[in-house]
Amino acid sequence: MFPYASLSDGKVNYMVCSHTKSLMIYEDTKLMWAAQLPRVPVCICTATLHNQSGLIVTLDDSGHVQCSYLGTDPSFFIAPAIEARDINYNEKNAEMKELQRFIRASTNNEAYLTNASEDDLEMTVTVPSNLDAITLAQDVKIRDDTIPSVSVTVSLSCRQPIANVLLSIDCAPPLSATQTAVSFASVVEVTTVIGFYLNETFIPSSVTANAVATYNTASGAPRVVVREIKLPLLLVMKAVPPMKTATHKITIDTNKPPVNLNELFPDLLGMNAHGAGQAIGLQFFGTNPEKAVVTILASKTSQRYRLQCDSLDCLWLPTKELIEKLVKYYSQGQKTDLKISYIGNLPLQEYFTVVEEHFQLRIMREKHKHVLSDRAAQFRAIQRRLLMRFKDKTPAPLANLDTLLEGTYQQLLALSEAFEETEWELERTASSVTSATKLLNLLITLSHGMMQREADILEACLSPDVLIASDEQGWEERVDVAVAHMLRTCLAKAGKDLGQVATSLLTMPTDLTKFQKHIKLLCDRLAKTGHLSLGTEADSEQTEVEAEAADDESPDSVVPVDSQVAESNSSKKRVSKHGASSYLNVLYADCHDNRWRHCLENEFLK
Repeated sequence: MFPYASLSDGKVNYMVCSHTKSLMIYEDTKLMWAAQLPRVPVCICTATLHNQSGLIVTLDDSGHVQCSYLGTDPSFFIAPAIEARDINYNEKNAEMKELQRFIRASTNNEAYLTNASEDDLEMTVTVPSNLDAITLAQDVKIRDDTIPSVSVTVSLSCRQPIANVLLSIDCAPPLSATQTAVSFASVVEVTTVIGFYLNETFIPSSVTANAVATYNTASGAPRVVVREIKLPLLLVMKAVPPMKTATHKITIDTNKPPVNLNELFPDLLGMNAHGAGQAIGLQFFGTNPEKAVVTILASKTSQRYRLQCDSLDCLWLPTKELIEKLVKYYSQGQKTDLKISYIGNLPLQEYFTVVEEHFQLRIMREKHKHVLSDRAAQFRAIQRRLLMRFKDKTPAPLANLDTLLEGTYQQLLALSEAFEETEWELERTASSVTSATKLLNLLITLSHGMMQREADILEACLSPDVLIASDEQGWEERVDVAVAHMLRTCLAKAGKDLGQVATSLLTMPTDLTKFQKHIKLLCDRLAKTGHLSLGTEADSEQTEVEAEAADDESPDSVVPVDSQVAESNSSKKRVSKHGASSYLNVLYADCHDNRWRHCLENEFLK
């Protein structure tokens, strides 16, 4: 303890050190300050060094002397005063024009080339045109046919060795691969062969797979390389005699003379090789030959092709393959004026039948889950009762609890088998809905002559991705909400549906009445408008046009921002809700300061 002088009369100030390396400053009995020392002091006093008074000097038992002071280092930084200056609108306008020219030049350049580094991995995929002589199919569930396979060569190469490369193969069921993951300890130039084959008895929705290579660079950065593998159609279909009649028919119209089908499908002729090339028949492996035969007919007098089958989902892959082969045949490496369109009504009722089957299986799965949960709870309750009877010192009759336990156990087994069968049927119908949805999107696109961007918007709305099952959100709910949103925004009637965007919970509906109604409304409004676009795309196009027009204006014609705000206040009453976004973007294009942009947005959206 060390007492020192006090500035207050009648007060005693002193410092106390403890064995816990604590320094405490007291005024009488009141603790005024506490600090932590690096060592346990044995002696303490105050001193004045270099005209600095109030320093605390401590000495520990090892002879270390330390000078310290209380408090923190003062900050002598004083923020400079902000220089107030007026905005030069001419300079801001010139700067804005230069930035807009730079942005348009960079966005119009579609080739974003990057320099290849030493640790970049290159992947090449080679798909042979012929099937394997000896099939590689393993554990196939299709018993009636001999399932073929195709061996795809995947090559990995890089300039410098890369360690721990994982090659993953992703393909949608019912397709399977002989290897789903291949690991390489070090890669400079390696090659592996992956076999693909059909494993299930339902209709595939795609004949493409993805090869994904993941690795880390020398600096530790993760990298992913993805390549698409397009498998041949003869991997999943075989040639059969064509059928004269069918339930579902699709007519494709072109502006070119019809092509001999023997030239379009040379690998899928089979027993049709000696025909006239006006009709060929195709069937998926493992399917019913009475319902799953797809017949492709080429007209002799008109420029049309017809595809017909008793199952709607079976038409997707042959239709897609026919269009791709027609485009390839007429292009021959050059741009062609081939136009393909769809003639006829959209098969909505047939499509709803496929979706209804999938939905009913979802309901059945929920019922099985509920009953299975009840039987499991009953089984556990009976087990507890029996355990209490067996532990009792005075035995009591079982009262048929053992018989009830055996019956509940048999019910659990039967329900488990039924649930597994429902899961498989749900996977089968999900693939059918995927094929039917892709076919419907294609027919809508061909009917209205949509561009690729419009087709992408339609596919994002009427999504064919139903292979991923979810207990909380089903495919029907997600598509219904997306279609309803499109009907209230992009395809809304002027002044009626616009602005009435309502959010709904993604819960499983009791039926598909609203779903079917929304799909019909979507097709009807697309038939009236003939195009599909998002509001943001129209706004960006209008903004770009206004920006190009603003570049041609002289700097002398610049209007102060204050007057623009006043003009927006007087004009916002005349702007409809449909054009509010475009009007605001046009004002943004002429605004030169971010602060005024926020003012414009807040003022306009009041």
